[in-house]
Amino acid sequence: MKKGLGTGIRSGLLGLVAICALGANAFSVKAEAEKIDTITLQVFYENGCRSCNVQKELQEIIDEKTGAYKDEIPCEVTFYNMFKTEERELGAKVLQENEMEEDGLNYPVILVNGYVLEGEEEINELLPAAYQAVGEAEAVYFYREDCDECNRVKLFMESLPETINCNGTESGFHMISLNSREGDNGKLIRKMFEKYNVPEEDQMVPFVFLADSYLAGEDAIREKLETELSDGAGLNLKIK
Repeated sequence: MKKGLGTGIRSGLLGLVAICALGANAFSVKAEAEKIDTITLQVFYENGCRSCNVQKELQEIIDEKTGAYKDEIPCEVTFYNMFKTEERELGAKVLQENEMEEDGLNYPVILVNGYVLEGEEEINELLPAAYQAVGEAEAVYFYREDCDECNRVKLFMESLPETINCNGTESGFHMISLNSREGDNGKLIRKMFEKYNVPEEDQMVPFVFLADSYLAGEDAIREKLETELSDGAGLNLKIK
């Protein structure tokens, strides 16, 4: 079913962050669900120009906007040139399966596991957020390569367990690590500071965001992160 960005990703944190705190029952549901190992991007565009390589241009945008996250969750990309008969027929079937009408679409269009991005402006603005929203991380960790505290806490972060035991239930643990100086990550962390009402004195890396709380600095991360996770603080975190 189509998940439009107007009421989905674009709502919440100015189109970047939305948090769904569903309580303890949500954990048992999520624990039983299959973890997403690969994100599917289905790209629709129109190109009837023999000398234009629109597919290459779109692939470059995808690489630029998702590059920071592909190590965490790889993606599979399928292109449909809606100008060509056979590809149009295949693309139309995909659109129908997602309850979308072919007429009136603002190409290019990208489906990200059901989330819909229409037009170059929306794709450039929201593709990183949509990609992460699908990923369902339990924590988002921001760092810098030239940060002494980040370097000191690096081994601790790398030693975190691959599973979390919360109320006797084991679930896979997925954390997204983002260099705050790469790509749009600086913009993203500032928006998250705003959403989480982080005081200015704490607005520095290393920094961990959980579903409805955060940990600022090396000491807080070392002392509290594993306990917070086992208490369910990372459940239902969605970056949108």
